[in-house]
Amino acid sequence: MPTRPFLHAALAALVLLTPLLGHAQLQLERVGPTPSATTVLHRGERVGFSARATSPAGGLHGSEWYLEGSYVGAQYRTALPSSTEYDATFWRSFHFPTTGRFRVATVAFDRASNYSPSATWTVDVVERPRFLYVDQTDTLLDAPQATQDAFWSFVAAQRINQLGIYRLNQILGNATRTAALRAFITRAHAAGVSRVFAIVATPANVSYVRSYLFDPATPTTARFDGLLTEHEFWNGTTSADVRWGSYLRLLSHVRVLADDAGLLAATYLGWFSAEEARSLRELVDVVLLHAYVATPANAYPYLKARLELLSREWGRPVQVWPIFSAECDFSGRWFSDNRSADPLELAENTVLDAYRADDRTFRNGLRVAGFAYFARTHLTTALGGAACAP
Repeated sequence: MPTRPFLHAALAALVLLTPLLGHAQLQLERVGPTPSATTVLHRGERVGFSARATSPAGGLHGSEWYLEGSYVGAQYRTALPSSTEYDATFWRSFHFPTTGRFRVATVAFDRASNYSPSATWTVDVVERPRFLYVDQTDTLLDAPQATQDAFWSFVAAQRINQLGIYRLNQILGNATRTAALRAFITRAHAAGVSRVFAIVATPANVSYVRSYLFDPATPTTARFDGLLTEHEFWNGTTSADVRWGSYLRLLSHVRVLADDAGLLAATYLGWFSAEEARSLRELVDVVLLHAYVATPANAYPYLKARLELLSREWGRPVQVWPIFSAECDFSGRWFSDNRSADPLELAENTVLDAYRADDRTFRNGLRVAGFAYFARTHLTTALGGAACAP
C-alpha cells in the first residue's frame, strides 16, 4: 500500500523540527560569579564562571566555553559527580591579567549534539584594590605639609588606591583635625584613591562616622566610601561568646550605616570557625584576611583553610583581600630586601599564582580580589630601606 502524501510531509517536518526541539529542551542559565549579564572584576583575578543546564528529556553531556568568541575548552558532565543527565551546573575558571572589557560565553550540549542557547557575561576588568592602613592618622594630619606631600608621593609610587583611616576618636572630636580630615579625604579622591574607609572598633565609632557623613559641612568629596571593623573577637580574656556577640553588634551597626549611606562594609579577620564564617560573611561586602607571614610564598598555605571557610554559593562569591604586614615580625624584612623589585606587585602575584593553582571548587564561591598592607609607618620604613634587626 503506498504511503500517503501527508505522511511524507509529516516525516519531513519532524526531521526539520527535531534539532529545534532539542535546542528548546536544553536550557542554560547563568549562576556565578553573578546571574547578571554584566560584572566587574579586578586585574589578576581568577574567577569561576558557572551556568546551570537543564534538559527535561535528559541526555545532558557537556558544555563548551568561550572567551572573546574563541573556544577555550569543554567540560563533560561525567566530571561533575553531583550532576544528572537532566540537571548539571558546569563551570570554568578564567584569569584576567589585564584591565579591559571581555566577553565570556558558554553553551551546553546533549548526547544527540543538540546545543542550548548561550549564557554570556560582559566582564569589565578594572585595577585591583590595593589598600593601605594609615596608622597614626591624627599625627599625619598634624604634620607639616612636606610630610603630607611625601605621603601622597608614596601612595602614587606604590599605586595604592584604597586607604583606611585610624584614630577617628582623636580626629572627629577635634574641629581642627576634622577640617584636616575633610581636606585629606578630598585630596585622596583627587589623587585617584577610589575608596577611603573609616576604621571602627565600637558602635560609638560608627555613630561618630555617621555624624561626620551627614554633617552639612562635609562635602561629597570628603565623604568616606567604606567602613572597616577593627575588633579582634578571636583574642581577649573575656568569654568567647561575649567577644563574638560584641563583634556581631559592631557588624550590625556597620551594615546599617553602610546601607544608609551607600558605603562598602568590610571587616578585618584573623581566626574564626566555620559557623562564625557563615554568619559574618552575610553582613559584609569585603573581608580583609590577615596573612601575617615572613614571605609572600608562605601566604597562600597560611590562608587557604580560612578561605575555604569563607566560600559560599557560586552566585555570590565572597570578596577577600589578604593583608600583608610590613612589621619586622612578619614581612617587613622581605619588603625591604625586595624594595627595588616592585614588591607589592610581586607579593600579590605570588599569592594569586598559588590561588590559581589550587583546583578545588570552593574557589567558585570566593574572589581573591585585592590586597591590603599594614601599615603606613611600617611599609614606608621597609620600602625606604631600613633593615630589620637580625
